[in-house]
Amino acid sequence: MKLAFPRPQLLAAAFTLAASIFSVSTLTAQTAPTNTPKPVIATTLGYGGDQLLNFTYTQNFDCIDQPNSDLNFNGIVAANDPGEMQIPICQVGTQPSINPNGKPGNPQVTTPAIFVLVPMFSTNNDQNPNDAISCDNVVPNTTCGAALGNTLISLFGNPVLKNQRLIATEAGLRKKLSEKISFDSTVFYNRYQDLVSEEAGATRLETDPPPEHLLMPTYLSDLLYGETHGGEIFANVKLAARWTMSPGYTFLAMHLHTEAASLDTTTIPETEGGIPNQQAQLRSNVNLP
Repeated sequence: MKLAFPRPQLLAAAFTLAASIFSVSTLTAQTAPTNTPKPVIATTLGYGGDQLLNFTYTQNFDCIDQPNSDLNFNGIVAANDPGEMQIPICQVGTQPSINPNGKPGNPQVTTPAIFVLVPMFSTNNDQNPNDAISCDNVVPNTTCGAALGNTLISLFGNPVLKNQRLIATEAGLRKKLSEKISFDSTVFYNRYQDLVSEEAGATRLETDPPPEHLLMPTYLSDLLYGETHGGEIFANVKLAARWTMSPGYTFLAMHLHTEAASLDTTTIPETEGGIPNQQAQLRSNVNLP
């Protein structure tokens, strides 16, 4: 889930970008004209809502590419990668250690941060939270690393989770034995595919946020399948003009299974153990005058 995006050309002031869930009022977006080949000053192109967008900034900014940076993630630092220096790239959350031209002092002070809403997504169903933006040399208080990865995964879940499928078969019979006695019966068989399972992630020791703790993540997948079958029978017995008794009985059997790739050991016993196999009831109904 590495993330970088183009920066505007020919801009003067230098700022760093920090990931945030809020966007500042100085950032606006509109549909980019189809004949616009590249952003103009104070704008940058982005993608959202299934269309190309033109983001406009009321204050110009540029991005800092330092000698040891690797903003195109090719394993070569910028000082040895002429191609990186020719491509405008901004790295979300990076805290520079050098100043913009003509700005003496602490880079954290001379290089103000702007906060923008940054879309983050995976194109290959990456479920490893450690693949999120690194916490190395980031702006203070920036959510990054496994904390960011786990947050994104918990918010957006598994993007390739399949729809659960059901094939249901049912047959019923209703019979009136007399003016006072009738009954209804039903038998059914249901076949389920791609049911939601909880798969365990890699257990790891984390120090952020403190105190030090052991993280045991779980992720949703669709590696369960199964079937249910059973029957119901109910009767209505009219004991008096205004009084009816209705006894009933229900039987339900559930059998769930895991796919070979599943590591889920809890969903099946919790689900099967949480539903009674047999139920009986007796209802009494009195019509008041």
